[in-house]
Amino acid sequence: MHATDINGDDEGTDGTMFAYKVAYVIEPFQTHIIQAPKIGAEANLFFLTLRTSAVYYSGRQDYAIHNDFRFAPEIGLTYVGVVTICYGWNIPLLKDRLTSIAAHFWSININLVDIDL
Repeated sequence: MHATDINGDDEGTDGTMFAYKVAYVIEPFQTHIIQAPKIGAEANLFFLTLRTSAVYYSGRQDYAIHNDFRFAPEIGLTYVGVVTICYGWNIPLLKDRLTSIAAHFWSININLVDIDL
């Protein structure tokens, strides 16, 4: 994840921050595992967080591999970008869907390391 404040410098001293990120999600279920590469952006303004992501879920359903591409907007609260709690929606963009992926979700993120690329 790379973060910068809204004004373009890397300090973020005015309480605003914009970040883009790439992640890989693994969700274990009782009978199968769903994997998903994820790319997105996040904006923090004091205690408010807005996120948007594109997620490509892939997993086994009905004895076959299915793929599910979703748009995932989120809104939540943050403590200076270190701890974030968000509520989000998984909006399907394809006809093929994994039924084990929920339409709504909660996420909790804790950023322990700050790496500048």
